[in-house]
Formats: sequence, structure tokens, C-alpha cells
Amino acid sequence: MLRLTNLTLFVVSSCLLCFFVAVVLVSKLSFPVESQRLRERNNSWMVLARLRETQKQLEYFNQRALELQNRVKEIEKVYTSGYHLRAKETVDGGDRIAHSEPNEQTFRDATLDHITTYRQLHRDIVELGYMVNGAFRKVPLEASAAISEFLSRFNEQHKSLVGLSLRLSSSTDRRNAKKLHELSKVVQSQLFDLQHPLNCQNARKLVCSLDKPCGFACQVHHITYCLQIAYYTNRTMILNDKSWSYSSHGWTSVFQPISNSCRDIYDEEPLRFERSSQNAAVVSLPYVESVSPFLGPYLPQNFPEEISEILLRLHSYPPAWWAGELISYLMRYNSEMADKLEQMATLYNFSYPVVGIHVRRTDKVGTEATFHRLEEYMVEVEKWYDIQVYKNSSFLSPAQKRKVYIATDDPSLFSEARTTYPNYTFIGSSDVARTADLKWRYSDTSLQGIVTDIHFLSLSNYLVCTFSSQVCRLAYERMQHLYGDAGYNFRSLDDIYYYGGQREHTWLAVMDHVPRKSGEIELRRGDQIGVAGNHWDGYSKGVNKRTKMLGLFPTYKTVETWRFAKSPFSWVNATSLI
Repeated sequence: MLRLTNLTLFVVSSCLLCFFVAVVLVSKLSFPVESQRLRERNNSWMVLARLRETQKQLEYFNQRALELQNRVKEIEKVYTSGYHLRAKETVDGGDRIAHSEPNEQTFRDATLDHITTYRQLHRDIVELGYMVNGAFRKVPLEASAAISEFLSRFNEQHKSLVGLSLRLSSSTDRRNAKKLHELSKVVQSQLFDLQHPLNCQNARKLVCSLDKPCGFACQVHHITYCLQIAYYTNRTMILNDKSWSYSSHGWTSVFQPISNSCRDIYDEEPLRFERSSQNAAVVSLPYVESVSPFLGPYLPQNFPEEISEILLRLHSYPPAWWAGELISYLMRYNSEMADKLEQMATLYNFSYPVVGIHVRRTDKVGTEATFHRLEEYMVEVEKWYDIQVYKNSSFLSPAQKRKVYIATDDPSLFSEARTTYPNYTFIGSSDVARTADLKWRYSDTSLQGIVTDIHFLSLSNYLVCTFSSQVCRLAYERMQHLYGDAGYNFRSLDDIYYYGGQREHTWLAVMDHVPRKSGEIELRRGDQIGVAGNHWDGYSKGVNKRTKMLGLFPTYKTVETWRFAKSPFSWVNATSLI
């Protein structure tokens, strides 16, 4: 559980970091005003505006810390009251306190609010780092020495605070992981039952063709979308894999059958799944880009309404967990692939801790993705390891090297990494990287290679990659099934997490924002923002649905919103997890 002493320490540390940055901003960072030479530069005032916005974030960050401190005091009153209390299973953010009095629901709701407050504060801490570092990327060169010194000091203290924030929830995370594992068993059982109806001929079916003209991870996301629609509409999914580009042997060349007993549509002619055909015995699903609006409520990113409260307590990003459950059912290895992965684990000497990086270098760069240097990945790898040491000083032994798993389509990256970073151990296979070449990509060898990379990326403790890549997102989704709540276990160098073809991703403004420069948009508390992306400098981009204006806004002034859909299954076995 979240110990109150640790929570108080966390709040105090948060306030101290705010004080530290504020002092530096006042004492050292007034250079755009005080220095005539810097004032003459065109971007000085822009930098000053960013610094002022950073100060605003610090003030808000301090406010969030004080809110959490007030929550600590409320919980302390509960602990010290004269009522007879019994502590039940913990959730992320603190104990769920309950007793036999009528106000049991009040305590449960307050704890959910506490969970939300903690997670928002953790997000604010991370965003603070992006904003401070982003503000100084455009500082004039004359001030680079002073700024470099400040950023070094700030980043060390910031990593310490992130580590403390993670340590605060570590024991609760372990308990939550057990509960998520139990919930996962319920979901996997539902999916198995859906795919194994008692009477296959009479079962309603949804046909999904594995023929989308894209890469492996994209194709997996396509059939996952099919399974999600089948799940919510209570239909058995029939996979048509006869023309699969990766293997003439179909899906079962590397995975188990999606159904062992129901794979036939019995000469029924599938109708395109639309409102007019919703009662048809057999329907077919088009690519998500042209799906009927009738099925819109069932599209990602959502999760079942019946377990929404459970998931919001147990997981920091429920839509990724839900996607991971569907994907994990589909990607159950057959015996040959499972044996091969065990052999590869031995060959790689795959062990923990390890960070997985996915580096795109060939056909997708310049079209779907921007080129990112190895250094950009390794900065984030080093940061993660440093944070883990702050979180737990015995995380690594003095003689233990930091380990990185490389998945890439560029075989030369392995020698570059080992030459440039000799203090790290790099594992992975340049042979697997070669199979990603366009000449070999659609082959059984390439299929086994990409499955291997996704397997070990998802087993890693942390991911550094680009969420513009479906491989990266697929590994992240599978992590949720394997680890429980791995919602924070990533760093994307470009996009925020999304699911191709999803409904609009919406955030909610929790603070007003007055634009300070060209390109920013106004926010009022309660505004809904359709999110286009995070710039990782404290600002995100999106459309304010009230004003219809597109532009930048401070990320910390918003919170996530969630979408639910009703499922056709009983969740009786899951109610004990709340």
C-alpha cells in the first residue's frame, strides 16, 4: 500500500523541486531581460514566454502536491478515527478503506479520486521535465554553459523525484498486477468461449480477412480490431488467412488456431457488417478505415463498461490493457514457435533488467516516421536506468552492465551501438534485422524474425521506440498482458499511444489557458480537446471542440478521458477484484 510517510516525503520532495526550479528561474534565468545582447535576438522573447509558462506549470505542480497532501491528511483521519475499520485489497494510490457503516461507498469513491490525483501528479512530474528541457532547447548559444549546468542539476533532481513517485506505488503495483492477472483469466476465458460455440453452424459469425496490404504488426492490429467488434457484437470470428502475404501456411504457421472447432461459415454468403445487416448470420468486416459508423462505439480506444471502475483502479491506461488482452489471445505461439523463442532467449542470454529499443531505419523513414539517431534512444535508456537506481539503490550490482535489447531493420546498428556505448550490453540479432529487408520481408523467415523481436520487446522492462510504428505499439500492448500495469513503461520519441482507426482521442481541460504566442489556442476549464499529439516539450497539439481552433496548449492543463462499451458477457467472476 502507499505508506503515508512515503507519501508525505513525496509531496515534500515535489515542493522542494518546485522551489529549486523557481529560485533558478528567478536568479539565473532572467538573462533575456537583463542582457541587451540576448534581447536583440529574435527568439529571446519566445524563450522568456516559455520560461514564464514553465513557472506557471511549477505553480500548478505545487498546487497538485498540496492537493495530494490534503488527501493524505484525510486518510490519516480515517486511520486515527474511533471507527472499527478493516483494510481491504489495495489499489494504486492507497488503501481502499471500508467498514460496515453506510458510508463505505464514500471511502471507495474518495480512494478512486486519490488514485486519479496520484496518477495526474506523476504525469505532471514527467511533463515538467519535458517542459523545462524543451524551454531551453531554443536558448541562445551565449547562455549555453549556464543552461547546461542548470539542466544537469535539474535533471538529476527530476529523475530522483520520478523514482520516488514510482517507489511510492511499487508495493501497490505488485498487488494490482495479481488482480489484473486474475481479470485477464476472465477475459481470456470469454474469448475462448466466443471462439468455441457449442453449435458452430448455428453461431453468428464475423469473417475477417488477413489480407490488409501492410506489415505484420499492422495486420495483427487489423485482426485485433475484428476480434474486438466480434466480441462486442457476440459473434465468433472466422479468420480467412488463405492469402496471407507472410506465409502460405497461414496464421497457424507461428500461432495456435484462433478456434479449434469453429472455422467454417457453411456456405453462408457474408454480408458487409452495417446497421441493415446486423441480424445476418454471417457478416464480413472491412478495413477499419471504411467501417460503418454503426460500429463506431465499438472501435478502439475503449474497454468494457462493466469493468471500467476495476480497470481505472488497477491500470494507468486501460485501453492499452484491453488491446493487449485481445492481442495476447490471438498471438498464442504454436509449439514450434514457442521452442524457437526459448532457444533465442538462451542464445541472447536474455535476463533482467533490460530495456528494449525498436529503431526504424529503412522503408518507413521519411514516409511514416522521422529518422532518429541512436543517441536519442540511449539518452532515454540511461534515464530509465538512473531512475530505477533512485527508486531502489540495489537495483543493479556494481559489476552489472546495463542491458539493451535491439530490434531494428538496420543490421549495422548493432556494431554502432557496441562501439559507441561499450558500458552497455546489447543483445538481439543482426540476422533477424536482415530479414526485415524488403527483399525478404514477406517470407516465413521474416515472419519468425518479427515475431521474435516483438516477443522480446514486450518482455523488456521498458520500451524506447516510436509510437508511429505499429511494431512499437504492438509490443507495448502485449506488455500490459505480461506485466499487469505497464502503462508508464515506455518512452516514445514521436507520437503518443494510439490505435489505427480509433475514435477521436479526447482530453479534458482542467485549467484555463490564455494563448501567449502565435500557434497557441485558448482553453477554458471543461473544454474537450481532440488530441493530435504531444510535442514532448510541455506542449501538446489539438483542436478545441468549443472554439474549433487547432493549436498548441500546455499538456499539464489537461487530463485523459475514457470511452466505454457494453459487453455481452457476465462479469460475475470479476466483481471481487474491485
